Amino acid sequence: MNKTTETEIRFDHSFLIQSLVMPLAAGTYRLTVDEERIEELSFAAYRILAAHLEIPSIETPSLKRQHLQVTRAEIDAALLKDQQAARSPAGEDHPSRERSSS
Repeated sequence: MNKTTETEIRFDHSFLIQSLVMPLAAGTYRLTVDEERIEELSFAAYRILAAHLEIPSIETPSLKRQHLQVTRAEIDAALLKDQQAARSPAGEDHPSRERSSS
């Protein structure tokens, strides 16, 4: 049994994914993750088959959208860098936000 999860992730600063030469603009992006259930186990567990980041950002009007294959590690690293860059000199955090919908 397979499942697909769509998540909206927000970057407050431009960011770079390993497979790209140019950074992507700040904004909210749709991340789609396809997973399959591991049937051999006695509990529910899933393995990631593929993850795709829809570009450009949701806020960017565009007639053409692309789905860039990414890893969860790439997304997590980019979100962490964005969160670190968002810290103000006063030490306040302005973390990136993540909203999930299945």
